[in-house]
Amino acid sequence: HNATLLPIYNADGSYARYGIFDNIDALIKNNNHHAYGLRTINNFYAKWNILENLSFKTSISTDLNNYREKRYFNTQLSDGQPNGVATDATSIDQSWTAEQLLNYFTTINQKHFLSVFLGNTIQKREYLHQTINGSSFPSDQFQTISSAAITSALTSGSSSGLLSFFGGANYSFDNKYSADVNVRADASSRFGKANRWAYFPSIGVAWRISEEKFVKENVRFISELKLKGSLGWTGNQDIDDFASLGLWNGGANYVDAPGISNSQLSNPDLKWETTRQWNVGLEASVLKDRLSFEFNFYNKYT
Repeated sequence: HNATLLPIYNADGSYARYGIFDNIDALIKNNNHHAYGLRTINNFYAKWNILENLSFKTSISTDLNNYREKRYFNTQLSDGQPNGVATDATSIDQSWTAEQLLNYFTTINQKHFLSVFLGNTIQKREYLHQTINGSSFPSDQFQTISSAAITSALTSGSSSGLLSFFGGANYSFDNKYSADVNVRADASSRFGKANRWAYFPSIGVAWRISEEKFVKENVRFISELKLKGSLGWTGNQDIDDFASLGLWNGGANYVDAPGISNSQLSNPDLKWETTRQWNVGLEASVLKDRLSFEFNFYNKYT
């Protein structure tokens, strides 16, 4: 918009416009911009305690996001020249997740603790966006795009799916030694068929030195001392939904004849990005937990 010290109206009563900029009064009185959004996030689950220490849980989650934006620039505004311009855009983004989880845990002689889990996850996401543009209206009283002399449209959409299986176990003895083992298998629709599946194991161990008898009796100013280590692999699928496929676009028209154009070469060997990391660390608290510190040494390769 232009500076407020400049006149609002021309001598003939029309709004003064300086270059491509509208004055503030024209913007305030002629702005017609509306946005409507509705988003719902839901979760439903059922749990079955099969035995005292064995349970099964199934859940379904949804995230539904609908958004619409309408704009009309009338003939009093620069963006509405020469005879009004309108835009109507709609976005629909929906995702669904279903998960099954089986849990088992047990304690033996108050010293051995074991927990085991096994699960499956299915995820699906769909996205749709469409924009309709119109220009050259009979008058500012007709603002729906069906009244425009010139119309155009742009649509886009995408979808993706992820299938996962996972399991693991945790074991600890006498509150001193513990070990975690996990493994998961994931299949993403974003990769080539030959490399859709990937497998990611991990293991971690810890030793609470402060729980040892020789530490408790001889080094009493230490309240917590733990040595830990881990090794694991993780995956990354943060790429476009159809990154492995050869894609073509419509709309490459010539005169009045429809046409298509290549937008992406196929890559059937596209696979998961994998990160391997190992870590060794030491945690300590001293002087009745008044002072604590942690040292970690790790190596990460992607």
